Amino acid sequence: VDLILRTCLPPIFCSIAPNITKTHARMSVEPPPRPANYSYSREERYEKSVGGGTSDHEKYAAGFAAVAIASAALAVPLVVQPQSTAEFLLGAAALPTNIEQDRLLGLFAGGLLSATAAAWALKGDAERHELDLNTSENLQLGLIGFAASNLAANLAHVNDLTPNGLAAGAATAAISLAVPAARLLVSGSGRRKIGDRIKGAFDSLGRVFDLSKGGFKLTSALYALLVPATVVAGTAFTASPAASLEGTLGYVLKGADSVYLWRQIGGALLTISPAILLTLKEKADNDELGETQPRILNAGVLLAGVVQLAALGPLAADGGGGRYLPLLLANAVATTAAGLAGLTSSNTAKKL
Repeated sequence: VDLILRTCLPPIFCSIAPNITKTHARMSVEPPPRPANYSYSREERYEKSVGGGTSDHEKYAAGFAAVAIASAALAVPLVVQPQSTAEFLLGAAALPTNIEQDRLLGLFAGGLLSATAAAWALKGDAERHELDLNTSENLQLGLIGFAASNLAANLAHVNDLTPNGLAAGAATAAISLAVPAARLLVSGSGRRKIGDRIKGAFDSLGRVFDLSKGGFKLTSALYALLVPATVVAGTAFTASPAASLEGTLGYVLKGADSVYLWRQIGGALLTISPAILLTLKEKADNDELGETQPRILNAGVLLAGVVQLAALGPLAADGGGGRYLPLLLANAVATTAAGLAGLTSSNTAKKL
C-alpha cells in the first residue's frame, strides 16, 4: 500500500502514506468496539481478565493441583507403610496393628486416590477454561462432598486421632473443600447458580441407565451399574459403620479406629466415586473417553479397583469375611474392569 501511494499520488500525499498504512494495519488487527450489552465468550472473558497478571483459571489450576498433591501425599503412605501410618493417624487406638487394619487403610487410600484423580482432572479443566461444563461441575460437587465427609469423620473422632493425624486429615479435607467451594460459592453469580448445578447433578444421576445414546456401549453400562452400587455401599458404611463393617469382615476389629476408617471409606463411595462415574458415563455416551480428562479419571478408577481387590481378595481367598464381602468384591472387580475398559477406549467408543 505504501509503495502504491508513493508511486501514484502527488508528493504532498507521500508524507502521510506511512500514517495511512499504520492506521490500516492497526484497524486490521484490532476488533471493533463491543456494544454495552455484548455477552463475552469464555475465551474473551479470559483474554480481558489476564491484564498481565494471573487469571482466575491459572489460580484454580494451581489450587486443584494442590488438592491432588495433598490427597496423594496422604494416600501413598497408607498403601506402602500402613502400620506406621496407622500409628501416625491413630496412635494408641491403632495398636496392636494387624493385617485386617492394613486392609481398611488400603480401602481408605483407594478413596483418596479417586479424589487425587478428580482434582488432577479439574486442574486440566481449569487450564482449558472448562470448569463451567456440566461434567466438570459434577466433579467439583463430588470433591466438595468428599472433603466435607472427610472433615466430618475427623471431627467425629477427634479424641481417637493423634494431634498430627488430626492436623494432616483436617488440612487435606480443608484444602479439598476450599478450592472447589471458592469457585462455586464465593461469587454472587456462582451462588445463584448452585441450585442449578445440584439439579444438574441429580439429572445426570436420573439418566444413569439411559444407554441408548449412540448405541449400547460396554463402558457406559459398567459405569451405569457402578453408580448405584457405590451410592448404596457408601450410604450403608456412613449411616451404620459398625454393622456394615461387621457384615463385610465378619467382625468389628477394635472399635473406634476401625469405625473411623470405615466412615472415611464410605464417604468416598458416597461422594467422589459416583461423581467420577457419572462424568465417565457421559463421556462414554459422547464417545469422548480418549480425551485427557476421562483418561485421568479412568486411571483413578483403575487404581481404586486394584486397591480394593488387594484389600478384599485375600480375605475372600482365606474363606473369611461376612455376608457383604462377595458383593463388595464383585464391585471391586467391576471397578477394575471399568477403569481398564475406559483406558483402552479411543474417542470412538467400542460397542458390543
